[in-house]
Amino acid sequence: MLVLRPDAGFLADPAVHYPVRIDPWTSLALSTDTFVSTDYPSPGNASTWLHAGKFGNGAKVARTYLKFDTTALTGKAILNADLKLWSYKSNACGMVVGSGIQVRRITSAWTKVTLSAQPTTTAEDAITNRASYGAPNCKEEWLWWSIEGIVADWANGAPNYGLQVRAANESDVTNWRMFHSAEFAGGHPPTLVVKYEDQGIVAPAGADGVEVFRGNGEDVPQMSDALSAALDKATEAAEANPVDLAQPYADAETGQLITPAVTTTGQTLAAKTLTGQAVTGEGSDDPTVPGAVEASEEGDAAEIPDTSAATTVSYSITSAVANAKYSAGSLQAIADEIADLDATQLPGAGDIHISGVQPQRNRVVVEATSASVEMRQALAARYGLDKVAIRLIDPAQVPITTESRNNDIGDYIAGGAAYGPCTTGFAWMDGRTAAMLTAGHCHDSTGASLGLVAYDTYGPKGTVKLSGQSKYRGDLALIYLTQRKGGGSASVWIGSPTSTQRRYVSGVYSEYAKVGDRYCVSGRVSGETCGWTVKEVGKSVRYGNSETVRYLVIGEKSSGTCTQPGDSGSPVYTIRQQDGRVVARGITSGGRRDQTEANFFLPCRHLFTDIRHAVNAMPGSIKRTTQTGIAR
Repeated sequence: MLVLRPDAGFLADPAVHYPVRIDPWTSLALSTDTFVSTDYPSPGNASTWLHAGKFGNGAKVARTYLKFDTTALTGKAILNADLKLWSYKSNACGMVVGSGIQVRRITSAWTKVTLSAQPTTTAEDAITNRASYGAPNCKEEWLWWSIEGIVADWANGAPNYGLQVRAANESDVTNWRMFHSAEFAGGHPPTLVVKYEDQGIVAPAGADGVEVFRGNGEDVPQMSDALSAALDKATEAAEANPVDLAQPYADAETGQLITPAVTTTGQTLAAKTLTGQAVTGEGSDDPTVPGAVEASEEGDAAEIPDTSAATTVSYSITSAVANAKYSAGSLQAIADEIADLDATQLPGAGDIHISGVQPQRNRVVVEATSASVEMRQALAARYGLDKVAIRLIDPAQVPITTESRNNDIGDYIAGGAAYGPCTTGFAWMDGRTAAMLTAGHCHDSTGASLGLVAYDTYGPKGTVKLSGQSKYRGDLALIYLTQRKGGGSASVWIGSPTSTQRRYVSGVYSEYAKVGDRYCVSGRVSGETCGWTVKEVGKSVRYGNSETVRYLVIGEKSSGTCTQPGDSGSPVYTIRQQDGRVVARGITSGGRRDQTEANFFLPCRHLFTDIRHAVNAMPGSIKRTTQTGIAR
């Protein structure tokens, strides 16, 4: 019997939300470790050290070979996989040394390896770490490689012949590392730690078509401000170079930035060190932070615009470069196309509700309520076996728009207020014109109650591009407040649906939402709900009315109240610890069908458009104020 005894401090932490779900971890048994080099062409397996890279003024080469027992992972959904080698000696110290050391999947059998007889490998899913430790002037340390793609291949049935560790570019003159082997008495042997889900592969890719799997996804911590900013830069680079680069991501456990490349040009682009300024202090999902104020027309009229600059911190992050098979542009095109297919083009297309790129696996994942052989084979025929996978979801998880505080009737209107069947988002200023940001799908019958719908990213079939825009921007509308003499208030309603309190708005979040981010929502029906965690970003979602919304963020929470019909358009935000003001994160688009409370088996699900899309697409800016307040 397995007995788990979580730390009492962990369970008492206000940041911990119940129920607590524990994903299995395993440290895999090492069955073989060895190396070969120009100096040791046939070393055997008893060495206390391992060697990889180029040395001897470029004339000599070393490669390490490892094999772990992955039997227990068969059929599992791999959430995270990290190879660790203890770097105790190297030619130089730093975060960027030579071309780095690369880990590859071995593709042929071997028992004893020699310099002249080595197994074959593939560069697919290979990953490079350019850091180096253990030189004369720096400490010894673990080097990490995030190898989810390789381990997932083994879990899905690929033969496990082990790993090869080598110089990323064997034309280097000097670029080597030495690691402790399992035979070293002082510890730090090669280690492969894997996090997985038991609800894994339902049907592997093969004659019946693409892979089908189940799984709840990974619970990950929120990224640091610096890593979030660096990931945004890496994402911008992938969008600017869609043929050469694949979508970047951050390793959930190590916090390492991974920048996959498809071409030789991409390898050069991906290897750049990312530097800049990251904004800090943009709040959390803690609704107990002081700073709420009683709503009043006098308070609205007295708002003072906030023109202060954000607090920033410098960052310099060197990513690990991974080899990817498919580019960011090609996979995004597939995700967009699948979202538009109908039953005449794809059997069972109506059962597909979400599509998007899974960067860690360099593929597209669609979420569907069923996966017939006909659907699987049709996807394989159109895109190939390894570009697309199907995640099965319960019919209760089908997303819907949430159309359906209730009396904000003064000269000013705040975010989170009722208008028609929807909820207002954030007050906006286009020059001197007062406006309100809300959901695009709400305006068809309700925009007139606020004023003139000036900009809208939502058309008859879902998301459309605004004039002059090159990309889709979710579910947004900007309404000029011609029906409100005072315009919009730089505040949002908080608390229950009948609350009389608000929080002031300090500005917009500086980075796009990332997996692991926490946030709050304030809808006219559900009231303020906090404890949400971002699970997926950049997804195309097909609502029950066959309208497809593109580039949505998907959040979940495992306890408490869900968003409800009528919450569409509502503000998504964090709360600043220092003054209780809110920072805009997005606008609610939809949620899960017919669910009012989260439970262990079915968490609440929330869909929203990232506020950065509004910032980058709409004229003007959010209305913000220096006012703060304490609840009375």
